[in-house]
Amino acid sequence: NSVAWSPDGNKIVSGSADWKVIVWDTKTFTTAQTLTDHAGVVNCVAWSPDNKQIVSGSDDNTVRVWDANT
Repeated sequence: NSVAWSPDGNKIVSGSADWKVIVWDTKTFTTAQTLTDHAGVVNCVAWSPDNKQIVSGSDDNTVRVWDANT
């Protein structure tokens, strides 16, 4: 449903209908992180300008802020 490149270009974050937010490593083309606290379709994702946080919005009526470094 949504994708966003990290400001440094090293990762991509995606949000999807399976309720997951997934962080992808662009150098290895592997999953770096899977975030699963939403209880609905994830409609939007974005990075903070400093690469430290990811924000996601969902049909579960929540907006979540995630630590991008764990």
